Amino acid sequence: MDMTQDTAARVIAHEAERLSDLLASCSPDTPVLTCPGWTAKDLLWHVAGVHRFWAEVLRQDPEASQVQAIESGAPDEPTTIDAMLPVRAAWTAALCEQLDVLGDATPRWSWYPKEQTVGFTRRMQLAEATMHRVDAELTAGQGIMSLQPEVGQAVAHHAITVMHDLEPRLPWLPPGGQLTDHGTVGIEATDCDAQWLAGVRSYAWQAEDGQVNTVWGFAPQSEGAAAATVRGTLPQLALWLWSRPAEVTVAGDGAVLAAITALHEAGVQ
Repeated sequence: MDMTQDTAARVIAHEAERLSDLLASCSPDTPVLTCPGWTAKDLLWHVAGVHRFWAEVLRQDPEASQVQAIESGAPDEPTTIDAMLPVRAAWTAALCEQLDVLGDATPRWSWYPKEQTVGFTRRMQLAEATMHRVDAELTAGQGIMSLQPEVGQAVAHHAITVMHDLEPRLPWLPPGGQLTDHGTVGIEATDCDAQWLAGVRSYAWQAEDGQVNTVWGFAPQSEGAAAATVRGTLPQLALWLWSRPAEVTVAGDGAVLAAITALHEAGVQ
């Protein structure tokens, strides 16, 4: 199910507002357990900065060589959450304004080499706002507000096809490593007909200190038999795919399950 242009911008605005309200109730140094090393204040400023950055990318239509200037042009971080709140609101509004006037097919730079369009940024920001809202709920000790079905499907699909896509990362990893296919997993929603089929892959290399480092990813497939499955409601699958607390059932071949576990534990922040 595709999110419409108008709906995506409304969801982003709503999720960012809820995140702000929740984090405003926290001590600024409250740990964000789903984003290790971050505090409530860090999470709020991160979301604000992300919205400023992408609003400017969409507005300015920069060349790749100009993107760093946009990133480095961010103002200094305010010293308090209260001072951050109106800044976050203004930058979210600026992002949504650009998303409202630009169509999905409009070319724009993105960090994902396979798709340089406004549509990619719209989907990425929808997913990021949603998952960071979940982070804020957990940080504030609140229950997780369920994802709407169309949001859950969009967020889950983006995780499988983009966030866990190993291929674009390979050119940036040390050469000479081992690329391994660990088998195929079926990811199946129990509350609708949404399902995905993907190979689980890893790339491992030995660092100079002798430590073996491994990155994990999915390779979406259009056909084939799954050696293992991950099943849950669509909202729970979306949370699981983004390494947030979720209730899912995994079953199947032990080696594939071990690979799925490693991929999940590697996380998406």
